[in-house]
Amino acid sequence: MTEPRGRAARRDRDALEALIQAVADAGTVDFRRLVEIARLDPADDLRFADWAGVDFRGCDLRGFDFTGANLTGCRFDGALIEGARFETAQVERAALRAAVDWDDYVGKWQPPSPTPGLGHLPDLAVFSDAPFAPEMVVIPSGTFVMGSPEHEKDRDKNEGPQHRVVIGTRFALGRYAVTQAEWTAVMGDNPSRFVGERNPVEGVSWDDANAFISQLNARLGVSDQAGYRLPSEAEWEYACRAGTTTPFWWGDTITTDQANYDGNLTYNDGKTGVDRGKTVAVDEFAPNPWRLYQVHGNVWEWCEDCWNDTYHGAPTDGRARTTGDCAARVLRGGSWFDTPNGVRSAFRDWSSAAFRDSDVGFRLARTFPLEP
Repeated sequence: MTEPRGRAARRDRDALEALIQAVADAGTVDFRRLVEIARLDPADDLRFADWAGVDFRGCDLRGFDFTGANLTGCRFDGALIEGARFETAQVERAALRAAVDWDDYVGKWQPPSPTPGLGHLPDLAVFSDAPFAPEMVVIPSGTFVMGSPEHEKDRDKNEGPQHRVVIGTRFALGRYAVTQAEWTAVMGDNPSRFVGERNPVEGVSWDDANAFISQLNARLGVSDQAGYRLPSEAEWEYACRAGTTTPFWWGDTITTDQANYDGNLTYNDGKTGVDRGKTVAVDEFAPNPWRLYQVHGNVWEWCEDCWNDTYHGAPTDGRARTTGDCAARVLRGGSWFDTPNGVRSAFRDWSSAAFRDSDVGFRLARTFPLEP
């Protein structure tokens, strides 16, 4: 007796789906072999959330929907990606740039309509809104003590008084300082002294950073009120510390194996090291517990706040301080040029909003929930 056609088709489909899932779960997958086995159109039929470690080299991924997917450890050398969607995907930008049509695709990319909401992402998830947008980390809500205790070595009085800050809602913060590749993709130039696609953009003022933000938001089709922005000083220190209370997120001392600063000088009985005299790639050192890279050293990072030389009267809810000397804006994190004391979690500095130098860059923030 002949098996009913519908049941046979369903059985074949189930077997095929099981085969595809087994291949996809194998850890390291040759995508071309997967499509060959399935004989399917990858733009329509393969929608797995976890593609970690898959080999996409030389593959035709045009029009493929990777929205929300895990793409860590994937290879894209020689792949075609025009029209593919990577919104909220965990993808390493350096790997994706190896695609054949990376430059052309970035230039033609248009935001999806409507923009998918991102409020569902878990704490510490990494996402990116577009190939040219920085990778962001979802920072959890919580409380922390801002500033340094009076007994902290080389403490400056502008780091006090210590006060408790409540971060009542989650926000997103750049996994890295904005890179030169990201700046160039949006602004079309590169003001940096130490040239390198993966190095932080520097030589940018607070005004320049906000011009970049406006351009980025416009390309993504979001308003400046709902889109990217500079972090508040409180948000910056909260994320830098990542639940720690020591001068640096890893402890009480520092070496040049942990951060880029002037290693001729020491802090808290630490050892001397190298003085690189320039910036390094934004992922050169280990990230902090909240997956943020180089919150100590490499480049100073602009914050939204107006400068005040004390925390008396500072907001306690994580908002930027909009009173004080607003011709001067806050800088945090220290740089390749600075002493180890100057890259502590609590160390504060300021400069004119128009100031530019080769040790000054910025990191982006965004408010949650990110809904349409």
